[in-house]
Amino acid sequence: MSYDPFVIIGVDRNASQQEILEAYKAKRAELQEKRFLPGEEGADAARELTLLEDAYQKAMEIKDSDNPIADNQDNYKLIAEAIKMGDLDRAQRFLDNMSYRNGDWHFYQARVYYSRRWYQECKKQLEVAMEIEPSNAKYRKVYEQVCAKVDAPKPQNTQQRTYESDAYTNQQSRSYGREDEGDSAGGTICRVCATLWCLDSCCECMGGDLISCC
Repeated sequence: MSYDPFVIIGVDRNASQQEILEAYKAKRAELQEKRFLPGEEGADAARELTLLEDAYQKAMEIKDSDNPIADNQDNYKLIAEAIKMGDLDRAQRFLDNMSYRNGDWHFYQARVYYSRRWYQECKKQLEVAMEIEPSNAKYRKVYEQVCAKVDAPKPQNTQQRTYESDAYTNQQSRSYGREDEGDSAGGTICRVCATLWCLDSCCECMGGDLISCC
């Protein structure tokens, strides 16, 4: 069934992308609260929320196709908002639809890659951004921060190794202790006597006698 995404969002067809975003966020917040209501009201809100998400994407695609180059600064605001909301696919779609790719474009592409944990690709995009605008301090600062994170040596878990080493040492010590104890004639005799005494006590209860002297 065909539908008008702008009607679902509640904006005019000529609304800007920023206006569409604001209307979408307001309606989304309202539906997210209602979807937890019991019964049919909550179910209807959940269905409307799914429809709203689809309508928002379609509306943005339409606006991008209308004029993919115009008003790039507003596009970057939308990209930043999409990244903040965790909608990286939407942010990537905005970037893909922009044909004018300046330093900011590569900077925001780096932000998307960073959010996806694609750190090497993020570094490459920041390097391109710095080539386009060598005097941009923001690009340089973020690039250094990313490099510090990516290229930093991984810390070794010395605590775990120490624990395992201590456990091994204690086990060996206990093992050696048992062997030393076993090598002692006095210790062996005492253990034999103790064992026989226990058996003798049991046998006496059953009518037998293993140790005549006891």
